Amino acid sequence: MENSLAVNLADASWQRLRSMALATERYENFVALGSSNMSDDKSNGKWTPNLKINPPEALALDYLSMTIRDAFERENSEIMLQLSGTEQIQPLALSEKLGMAELSLRERLGNLSQCGLVMKNLESGGYLLTDAGDAVANLIRDAVTNLSLRIEKELPELNIKKEELKHC
Repeated sequence: MENSLAVNLADASWQRLRSMALATERYENFVALGSSNMSDDKSNGKWTPNLKINPPEALALDYLSMTIRDAFERENSEIMLQLSGTEQIQPLALSEKLGMAELSLRERLGNLSQCGLVMKNLESGGYLLTDAGDAVANLIRDAVTNLSLRIEKELPELNIKKEELKHC
């Protein structure tokens, strides 16, 4: 399978959707415990969404949009850029590098993890990027580099033109 940004974002969004579906199923099964009227289609252990009301394309767009929104939020982008190129990093060290409160950072890491962009090494407690997170971080880095170069080159020329217009 091609390892493109689109595929990586789809994989990350799938992880988020899968997690939500499993959590919902667990909750519904928990609530139904002790109840004698648990429906037969829920007892097979499979998630059975109504795809006529919520077609796969609409669900896919919802979850992809949520993943992209979270990935491109400034603070989350900074976290992913900092994680990029590292094997893993502890939350305290990462919060110090970013100048961010550790609790805020942990909340963001949890959200990025839910999005499928970051994962936690359960043995060490460190965080690292998933393939999708790495693809997004590379996209952000490349776009920032290109835009920075353009700003450096072209913005001063715009200021000169504005000054010239003031004298007219």
